Amino acid sequence: MAGCAIAQPFILNAFTKLASNWFPQNEEALASGLLTMSMFVGFTIVMFATDFILAHYRDMGALKQGMDAILYIYGILALLSMVMFILFF
Repeated sequence: MAGCAIAQPFILNAFTKLASNWFPQNEEALASGLLTMSMFVGFTIVMFATDFILAHYRDMGALKQGMDAILYIYGILALLSMVMFILFF
């Protein structure tokens, strides 16, 4: 929990830092807004994907396997996202 609290300012401030470094001053607000919106679009996708994955496993009666699948899928996607962020940012 403390790790999440420490990382939160870095994650939330990354949008404005990226916008100020990569975009001209007259486009910074638009870039920052689109980057912030992408965070909420990602949350929405994750919520729907979780329901879809669990619905597939509920039919098979193996909810624990569904939770394991979700953790593996989201863990791999988070790892790939981190690597891409480190390479391109």
